[in-house]
Amino acid sequence: MKKPSLSLIIFAFNEASIIEKSLNEYCTFFNKFDLDLEIIFIDDGSTDNSWQEINLLSKKFKNKILGIRLSRNFGHQNAVMTGLK
Repeated sequence: MKKPSLSLIIFAFNEASIIEKSLNEYCTFFNKFDLDLEIIFIDDGSTDNSWQEINLLSKKFKNKILGIRLSRNFGHQNAVMTGLK
């Protein structure tokens, strides 16, 4: 039987210093449930190194982490809608 799957949308705005720590916390929590987990990071126009952090993690964990970079800050509601689409 196939594992249940879950896509988690996380939006970031100038969160470079905590992106990897947040990823570790989410993975630790969701690994308890034996899910096929996909994490979608949305960079909502950050001016720090958030996109570089997301990009590195998406290369490190291929097929598990997707990074999307918005051209400017559109607000968290639009970032979530981008992840849903």
